[in-house]
Amino acid sequence: MRTRTGFGCGVLLAATALTACGESGPSRAETVAAFSTEVVPARFAALAESAGELNEAVDTWCETGDAGDLTEAVSVVRSGWNGLAPFWFGPVMERRSRPIIDPSVRPTEVDELLASVEPLTATSLRELYGADQRGLGVLDVLAERPEVDDRTCEYGRAAGELVAEETSALAADWTGYGPTIGQDDAAANDALEAMVNESLFALARVSGGNDTSPAATLDGVAEGILGADGTSGITALLNDDVVEQLLTDVDAARSLEASAVMRLEATITTNIVSSLGLSVQFSDADGDG
Repeated sequence: MRTRTGFGCGVLLAATALTACGESGPSRAETVAAFSTEVVPARFAALAESAGELNEAVDTWCETGDAGDLTEAVSVVRSGWNGLAPFWFGPVMERRSRPIIDPSVRPTEVDELLASVEPLTATSLRELYGADQRGLGVLDVLAERPEVDDRTCEYGRAAGELVAEETSALAADWTGYGPTIGQDDAAANDALEAMVNESLFALARVSGGNDTSPAATLDGVAEGILGADGTSGITALLNDDVVEQLLTDVDAARSLEASAVMRLEATITTNIVSSLGLSVQFSDADGDG
């Protein structure tokens, strides 16, 4: 994949000296460890918990035919998942979780599978069928059906269970993976590069109108870079002017207007990438298919 590189210090920083130019604060390893050891794994754990509650909502829908709680539960899981977009690397990439949890779904493909006689389980959805026939989008489609019969419930339960299984696996994997990316500056630099790239991919989906939960995605990018309080995240590695500009651009981007989101993308690309000497990818290689 082609890359373009920012040179905040004139050259790419060596693995043995990967702190920001002239910084006297925390190292890259210390900065990454501050959120990767507990904060991010806890957020993946919360995602898995909400996916478990989604299964309960599927059961209620099957029993009552009322899709209200199901629709709300899907929204909660989707928001939690999209809010973790800056961390769609490591276990998420290795497991290919994106085409499992919330890929683009085609209603015609959902209807075709629904009309078949093949047993539908979390395992069969994972192993035998395409991304456009599984994930949260399936539950969106099924929730709109006027009647809930046994086959519809079978499909809905399979889709919900697959999302729950995958999010639980990610939570477990991030518990072990998170602490490793803050062990030293080289590992932390790789994580920062992945995080910034995933943030840019996420913002491109928002500005392009291709995001399933844009407000949650934007909030996730903001928290990943600035921390929940606007003064943590990776701010210790950036100068005050860059942080102030990011705060301003994040506030403007909350309007979800394409031009404002693109300004935030530009600030990240020029200021963060240049300051930290990171490489930026041109396209999102993981995709949803």
